[in-house]
Amino acid sequence: HTFDTAGTYGITAVFTGGAGFADSVSGPTVIGVTDATDPGTPGGGSADFGSLASLFNS
Repeated sequence: HTFDTAGTYGITAVFTGGAGFADSVSGPTVIGVTDATDPGTPGGGSADFGSLASLFNS
């Protein structure tokens, strides 16, 4: 996904299971998006989205 404006966003991951697989939704994660055109708030950061183990019942 591309964010058009800087700000704080809550995101979740959604998996729609097919035959034999259960649907799953992650808990929300809050991320901060900076404005890449504003030198005072340079972009290029990173985020830790945690473990995906719960999505795979591990």
